[in-house]
Amino acid sequence: MIASIAKSLRAAGPARQLSASKRAAVAVVLRPLPDGTTAVLYILRRASERDPWSGQVGLPGGRRQASDRDDLETAVRECREEVGLQLDTESYELLGQLPDRHITARGGRIPDSALAAFVFAQRPGAVNEPLALQTSEIAAARWAHESCLTASNINYDITKEYSPLPAAAAALAPPALLRSLGLDRVSFPAVQLRESAAPTEEMPLFNLWGITLGITSDLLRNAGRPVLDSPPVRPHNALLRLAVRSLL
Repeated sequence: MIASIAKSLRAAGPARQLSASKRAAVAVVLRPLPDGTTAVLYILRRASERDPWSGQVGLPGGRRQASDRDDLETAVRECREEVGLQLDTESYELLGQLPDRHITARGGRIPDSALAAFVFAQRPGAVNEPLALQTSEIAAARWAHESCLTASNINYDITKEYSPLPAAAAALAPPALLRSLGLDRVSFPAVQLRESAAPTEEMPLFNLWGITLGITSDLLRNAGRPVLDSPPVRPHNALLRLAVRSLL
């Protein structure tokens, strides 16, 4: 998978960049496994009322600081701080950059913001560095096996309260009516991350969804694999669900 991603990223040329004053960057770190497959590094954010992404699965990264020369330096610095990996050494190769994405939090897009994602691969033969987690922010980390990153493993089991009706109409309608019609909530695609092809180990729940699932889907497109985030939302109302399907 690593070779096909590297070839595709290099052939694609410069990635799409969004104009935004609030920028952040993440590192998508790939590790070749002895059997020829690939693992991808994810983090589990520690629960915190101050964190809009509290308790969610993400990628090593964070906000760009004034001292960072560019987004790439942000991704390298944040990866070093959060999980202890030294991406700017001979052990890793920068494969390329994925298209920027708008940053979302708590159901909405953060204005004037953009997230850059850089793909790194551990070089064959390099020693597997032990992770050193920044425990104030990171609860756990997992090298997810590529076998779980498939469309067949997607479940729409992340449900959030949200009404597709205009705000004024939703406010006037009785909550029981909205609930009975499935107009009070929507579900998002998610996949459970595993460290091996067979889910045998008992480990903290790593439910990949949201913007990190989107970045992962962007990554897998470069390996010629189906997208993971389509449709990006599943309404609970049957008519709206049919309408979404008809647009795809």
